[in-house]
Parts: sequence; structure tokens; C-alpha cells
Amino acid sequence: MLQYQEKCKTCGSKLIRRETQKKASQLKKAYYYTAYYSCTKCQKIYLNDKFKVINNFLFPEPPLTLTPVKQAGSLRPPPYQGEKSITPPLTRGSWVGFVPDVEIWTDGACVSNGQKHAKAAWAFVSNKTERAGLAPGKKQTNNVAEGLAIFHALDWAAINNFKKIKIYTDSQITIHNLRKPANKVKVNQEIFQKIENLIKQYNLLVDYEKVLGHSGDVNNTRADKLANKLAGKE
Repeated sequence: MLQYQEKCKTCGSKLIRRETQKKASQLKKAYYYTAYYSCTKCQKIYLNDKFKVINNFLFPEPPLTLTPVKQAGSLRPPPYQGEKSITPPLTRGSWVGFVPDVEIWTDGACVSNGQKHAKAAWAFVSNKTERAGLAPGKKQTNNVAEGLAIFHALDWAAINNFKKIKIYTDSQITIHNLRKPANKVKVNQEIFQKIENLIKQYNLLVDYEKVLGHSGDVNNTRADKLANKLAGKE
């Protein structure tokens, strides 16, 4: 077992690398990890993308035409023709064959999340571009900030004439809501309606991918630091 240079974020103890048990069932999943890091004291597990293996053969190539398809009042990628889902599984996150004009990493942060005196901030980075801002209004939550980060990222991309956009976020909740028509979103619907309207207005083609937060992704870390600093966490 190899020792990892970073320490546990919960108790501060050392992390060690452990190999996962190889099973035939792994080949039936969208992805699996060949190893992981474990805290020597509290046993907390940390996953790292460098150990992640994606079973690409489970996902056939989409149609060659990469034009937006209108579904339930919003623009979505072409339907996935695989086993059970009509869209690519969220755990996989990536649309095979999609070549973006620009890649953007987004993040949101909130101090005293959901409380009376909470303060939320959003941020995004793309190459040398960095943008951040505070969430307006009385509702100050982490999920509000995550949604606003994507809205402002897409707005920036549209203004700069990017049409095919890849968004990376560590918020699974946000991605889940982005896969729905905005009028089906139950919480923070107004933000997702703004995103949907923006996509329609500029005829954008957007692919969303989930990244692991605090896992060493340089650009995710950049966005995280920007949002946290503005929210007052750092």
C-alpha cells in the first residue's frame, strides 16, 4: 500500500492507497475505480479520477449530426439510444463525439448555507478567464450559487460567440436538474429557466460533465477558490 501525500480532510491523518477487488460485475457498470485512498484513522474513503475506468463500449456513438434537438421546450443533446435511458447516464457525464468550442469549469460556495445571514458566491474559469460574483436576492444557498455559476458561464460563452460548450461541475444536483425541462425543476426553478432561455436565445449546444470536487482537478480547484474567497470562506 502506497502512502498518499495529502491528508484526510476530516481528521488530518495520513491516507493510503488501496486496490479495489476486481469483479466481473464492474464490466456492466458505466465506470469503476481500480483503487482508492483511505484514511488510516477514520477510514474515510477518497476517490480519484486517475483510478477511474470508463466502460466506453456500453455507450454507442450518437448520430453524426451535432445539431440541437428540441425536447419539452428546451435544447438537449441527441437522445441516447442505449439500454434503458434516453439520455447518457449522469454518472458517465460525457457525450461521445462531442467536440466543444470551449471548456468551462464552474463552482459555487456558501457561508452559513441556507441560514438567515448566509452569503453565496459563484465562479467559473476557462483557460485564462476567471469570473466570480455574489448571488443576488434573499435566497443564499450553495445550490443557488452552483446554478448561477453555470448561467454566467454560458452567458459569457454566448457573448464570445462560442456555440458548442462543455461545462464541468462538481454538483450532481445541478446536473440532474439541467437534464430536465426547466418547468419540471422543483427547487430554484427560476435559475434553470434562465439557463434554458439562454440556450434557446443563442442556439447553444451544451454538454455537462460531473467532476469530483477536491480531487486534484486544477480548474475545479481554481473555480472553488474563487467562489470560496468571494463568499468569505477563505
